[in-house]
Order: sequence, then structure tokens, then C-alpha cells
Amino acid sequence: MKQYQKKDRAAYQVAYEVLSKRNSTILGLIGFGVVWVGLFFAVFNVQWFAFESIDAFIEINSPTDDEQSSYNGGIWWSLLAVFLFSLAFAPIAFGVTMMTYRNEDVTDKWKKELFGLLSSIPTAIIWALLWLICLPYTWTLLPWGPWETNWWKIFPYLFGIIWFGGLPLLFVVINFFRKLINREYNYDLNNSEKDSEQTVSLSTKSERAELDDVISTEVIKKSPEKPVDIGKRVMIITIGVAMLIPGIVLLILGGAMSASFVQERVSSATLEVADEDGQGDLGFIIFVEAIPGDNNWNGIHDYCERITIDATHTGGWFTNPWSPDARSNSADETRQVFQIEIASKDDPNSQGCSTQVAPEEKHHNGTRLLKLGRACYGCMAGTTSIIAYYDDNPAKSAQIWIQDAEETQAAGVLIIIGGVLTGIPIIFGVLILILKATKETSNPKGILPVNPNRNEIPVDTEPIEIIENSVAHQTVRFKLNDPPKGRDAWVGIYPANAGDQDHGDRWKWLRDIDVNNATLPGQTAGNWSIRVFKDAGYILVHRFDFEIHSPPQQLSTPTSSKDLAEGQVALKSVHGKYLSAQPDGRAEWNRDRADVWEYFNLEKRQGGKIALKGAHGKYVSAQPDGSVQINRAAAPQGGWEEFTIEHGSIQPVGREGYDVVRLKSIHGKYLSAQSDGRAEWNRVHAPDGGWEDIEMEYHKKDTHATESIKKIQSALKRSSEAKKTNFWDTVN
Repeated sequence: MKQYQKKDRAAYQVAYEVLSKRNSTILGLIGFGVVWVGLFFAVFNVQWFAFESIDAFIEINSPTDDEQSSYNGGIWWSLLAVFLFSLAFAPIAFGVTMMTYRNEDVTDKWKKELFGLLSSIPTAIIWALLWLICLPYTWTLLPWGPWETNWWKIFPYLFGIIWFGGLPLLFVVINFFRKLINREYNYDLNNSEKDSEQTVSLSTKSERAELDDVISTEVIKKSPEKPVDIGKRVMIITIGVAMLIPGIVLLILGGAMSASFVQERVSSATLEVADEDGQGDLGFIIFVEAIPGDNNWNGIHDYCERITIDATHTGGWFTNPWSPDARSNSADETRQVFQIEIASKDDPNSQGCSTQVAPEEKHHNGTRLLKLGRACYGCMAGTTSIIAYYDDNPAKSAQIWIQDAEETQAAGVLIIIGGVLTGIPIIFGVLILILKATKETSNPKGILPVNPNRNEIPVDTEPIEIIENSVAHQTVRFKLNDPPKGRDAWVGIYPANAGDQDHGDRWKWLRDIDVNNATLPGQTAGNWSIRVFKDAGYILVHRFDFEIHSPPQQLSTPTSSKDLAEGQVALKSVHGKYLSAQPDGRAEWNRDRADVWEYFNLEKRQGGKIALKGAHGKYVSAQPDGSVQINRAAAPQGGWEEFTIEHGSIQPVGREGYDVVRLKSIHGKYLSAQSDGRAEWNRVHAPDGGWEDIEMEYHKKDTHATESIKKIQSALKRSSEAKKTNFWDTVN
């Protein structure tokens, strides 16, 4: 199906002054942005951080000639690189984004949300890099390594890291472009506010009070609960359980691995180092049964002074493993591969066992264990031999407990991932309970609030509402209070007895219209229906039948331009606004007072017609499509720039009657002032009191013209009244 009609963009454009200001801002941002980018890259050399992180990524994932690779901390520079790049390109990004709506009258709220999402993109990228790249390398989840030994890494990725790190970025980017595409306009906002103000007033205080009492009682007794969306609840619970169960499993598995030992209560051990990735091993962590403390007051834990560990290794080893300057060394079985790891070695007196630091502690099968140190840190493939004895009695063996550091690190990763997976559904569940409790506290019985304004009660809304009285051949304006979701929903106008497939191209996609102020093309008088469908087919959701009426009897009197005086005139609508000629040729009917741009030079033409020239030297022109342009350099005879004047008289409620004129184009259409400030030259009829009635005010300096037009209008009014009397005499 083809769309019947595009949205009229005239109502969605900004004024010329705003457009000029935006153009200056865009040029300023982009111009400054070019200089700003040059400063960041040429002076601050921010690209270094990006190159460093890329080199680190390549180094980590590309083994050297001897199939060995070292970790490079430069991978963390990627986070700073993203931050600095976002600062550098921020002015250009803001300028380009502003250019997309340069001439559109969008709301301030929409702009704030759009730029808020744009500003969130760098943060989301940093978050994604942190969880998808940097931390996995730190945890040795990356590089992936051989599948035979690293198959388990798929679980932390699938059950947490990918979603936790990638979803925020995906959410921000999708919502940014969705917000960019789906503009929110002041025109739509104003019309929506007008629609929401519709209420029904009751006649007397007693009736209002009685109805309020009835409403209060019925609401308390019959107030229905909000329908429960079972599908949504099931989906939320399913997602929570899908995260909670793997999280608990990983926590249990990680806890068990962190508490396990490869050797227990031994004095010596021979252990094999596989080092399958060729990057060096994390070694073996050694615990002893002891009590922390310093009885001799020398600043060293006593158990560090009593027990000695000798460890050797048959294979090669790395100097400064997992650092940029790491290098491999050949085997040396005389090298001592054990080191104390309790405190920093910077203090030579403490020997890495300062009492200023509490040692790592474990409780295993009722035994209190304290960490002493690590053996074979950075060792390559080979055999590690470990012997423990007491310093004061070397012949007496000491008992030690040994953990595989590689397995312990993997356990830590599983605990972190399991904690994240377990914590997310728990946190969200607690938040939901808090919000629910807060809501129940503020409204414990679920009673709907009664309108405190006893003068009004809300109007019950239908799925489809007609905004304006429907007159033949005039645009049908309506509102959808319950539009279906999805991009394939559409609405059409049908003869009341027509089938759903007989739309006759009188339809529009809901995605292309404002559902709060929608329009469909005008139709002939008779019974019609508006029908809403939820897909590209004919699944009917809503239908509203209504009647289009014939236009009222026209009593206007054609007026010859010979009876009018030339001069400066202002055109005032029934909404109390003046027509204004913009420098770019647009017509705006939204000025509260008449100034320079609101006055037009009235010129008499042959055949009793007139032409109007704006303040910028351009003539008013009625286009065949119903639009109004004030951009013609000349007004040729018989052209679109000449109009016929018709005289009429209206009498609004609470006012005395006053004279108006109506301007009819060569296309046979009347000029109409819309309530939102637009001007349309597309009305087939001009009913009394309609938006086609115009007050013509002469400039103060044209006093003789003002008196002349008053006399003419008075005479024409008497003539019009006489014709009305003759008309009703004939009818009777």
C-alpha cells in the first residue's frame, strides 16, 4: 500500500530568527571543533593512547617467535583514549547533530534527551571496553587460548560479561538514533495540551457535589485493579532465574576451587608446571599453620622467621612476567623460586613479612592457615620441587598446604562473575519490592483519586476522537487515544458501509502522523468511519463512525476592489493573531500585534481583484496545494497573486457583531488561519464565524482609508442583512 499524503511540514518549521541563530551556532561549533581536534591530536598527541592500546592488544594476541607472549598493561590505555577522543570530537558531534533538525521546531525536552543520549555514548563505550576487553585480559579470560583447555571460558561470557558490558552501549546507541528519528515538535505538544484540557462542566453546585459523592463511593467499592500483564511478569522472572541460577552455580564452584589444595600437610612436594599458553605460570601459593604476631618486636611476623621454604624448578622462567619488559630465561635448577608474599619488599628489614600487613588467612578442616609466600611465579613448563623446614631445627620438617595459583585465579573470576549474575536480579527484585511498598503506603487501598476541583470531572475518552466538527471537503482532524504498537499500524477513512479493503488510498501509517492531532483528507457529506489496523494487513483494532455535514449556507457578498482604498493593511484572524511575512517567504499567522512585517500594501487590480505586497517587497501567493507563500517578485494579471474579496458579518458569543472579509484565490479556495499559527489556502467553503473570517485593519497613517473602508463595510452590511431577510422570506 502507498501512503496517501505526507505530513505538512510548514507547521513544524522554526521562525527565521531561530533558524539564523541555529545556523550561527552550528558553524561556530564545527569551526571550533576543527581547531579543537587539531589541538588534541597535534599538541596533546592523544592518539598515542589509542596506538598503545592497539599495540598491547596485538601483542597479547600474537605469540612471539618462540611462541611466548607477555601481557601488556597498555590495554587499559584504551579507556583513556575513548575519553580523550570524545572530548576532542564533542563540538563537531554536537554541531552535526544539531544540523539534523536545523530548521525544525522541536521541543526543548526532546533536545535535552537527544544530547543526553549523545553524551552517554562515550561512557557506554568505556563501560563496554572495561568489561569486554580490559578486565577479561586481567582475569586471563583473554586471549582465549586452546579450546581443549579453555572451553570453560564460554560460560562467563555467555552468562554475564557480554550482556553486562555490551547491553548498555547497545541500549544507548539504539535509543539515540530512535530519538533522532522520532522528533517531538512544539506544534504537536501544543495541540496535545489543548486536547487534554477538554472537560465537562456540571450546571449546579448541588449536582456537582452529588456526583462527586457518587464517584467517591463507587470508586472505593468498584475501583478495578490495573490489569496484570502475565506475559511481562513471566519474562522478567524467567530472565531473573536465568541469571540467578548460573550465578549461584558459579559462586559455589568458585568458592570450592578457592578452598581446594593440591597438597595438604606435606613437608615436601614435587609439582608439574604445564604452562600450556607459554606465557609463564602463576605458581603455587604456600600456607602454613600459624598465628600472626611479633613477640620479639622486630617488625616481622614470627612464623616467617621460623619456617624456611626451598624451591627449585627444572624449566625456563620469565623475568618481570606479564609486563612490557618481560623476557624469558633458560632453565637454572640452582635458582631459588620461592618468595615471601605478605608485605612489600620495599622495606629490607621486613623481608616481605612486615607486621604492618595482616597475612591472608584460611580455615581448612578446623585448621587456621596463614599465607607464607609463592613458589615458581613466572615459571615455564617443568618440574617444581618444594621443601619446608624450621630455621631453628633444619632436620625437623614443617607442614605446608599448597594451592595452584592458576586455579585460584580462575576461582576468583568465577566468584566475580557469579556475584554479578546473582546480584543483578537480587538488586532489581529489592528495588521492585521497595517501589511496590512505597506505592502501597501512599495509596493503601488502591483508591483512585477523586478530582478535587468540584467544578469539573474528566471526560471518558474513546479510542478515536474527532477534534473538529467534520464539514464536507474539509480535512478530518482526529485523535487516537489507544494507538496500537508497531511500525506497521495504519489508519484510514472509509464510507460507513465499505469493506476494510476498500480504503481507496485514503489512509496513513501511524508512524508518519501525530496520533494526538492526526488528519485524513476531506470527504463528501455522509456517513463515514475511521478505522485503525494493527499490522500491514486488515486486523481491525478500533473503528469510529461519524457523520460529515454539508457546509452551512454562504451569505457572503462579493466586494469589488473599487470600493476599497489602497494602503497598508494588517490581516487579523478570529484567533486574534496577525499574519506575518517572513524574510524567507513563509507566512506565519501567530503575531500578537501588527508591526512592520505584519502590514501588507493593498493594490487594486482589474476585474475587482486585489494583490497584497509584504514588507520585504514580495507578493502573497496562493499555491495549488493549499500552501501560502510570500515570495513572488511580481503579481501578473490572472495569476496566483490576485484574489477576490468577499464581505461577511459574524457575531461571536458575548460580543457585538463585526465585519470581516474573506479572500478567495484563483483556484477557488479561501484563505484560512489555523489555531497553531499556520496559514492555509485550501478551504472550499467559508462558514460564518469560521477560520476564514479576516479583519482588515488599515495602518494608522491611512486615516482617510480607514474612514472609507468603514463606510463601505457599513453599506455592505446593510445590503447583506437585506439579502438575508429576502432569503428567509423565500424559504417561508
